Amino acid sequence: MGLPVIDSYPMPDRSAVPLSCVPWLIDPARAALLVHDMQNHFVRAFPAGRSPVVELVANVAALRELAGTLGIPVIFTAEPAAQRRDQRGLLVDVWGPGIGDESDAGAIVAALTPRPLANTCWPTCATTPFSAVIWAGCCDPRAATN
Repeated sequence: MGLPVIDSYPMPDRSAVPLSCVPWLIDPARAALLVHDMQNHFVRAFPAGRSPVVELVANVAALRELAGTLGIPVIFTAEPAAQRRDQRGLLVDVWGPGIGDESDAGAIVAALTPRPLANTCWPTCATTPFSAVIWAGCCDPRAATN
């Protein structure tokens, strides 16, 4: 079972977003932008060049630019391609076999390609299971001292 094809539909506009129920604002010094699974495999489930993909990618790109302006780190998640069944565990039951071994299926969509980090390390994450993803192309967590 792979991803089903998803028909085009209009991206909801700002009026569809509920008002915040909390009084606080985002503090850029304590925030991060998480871009989750914006990989070709997932985005290709939608018709190319149509809503909601066009708006989704543009909105994420705008958020990334704003985050950069405000000094907010941008973190991408990416599901590994070509996982064996034993590596996917319970994901197989819900989402099927996952990303295949097609050359670009696991890549982040081109318009959102992560930018390289310049010697940035977050030592508190160095020993988590996500370290291989977080540190890829960044720095070697084994060199972190705190």
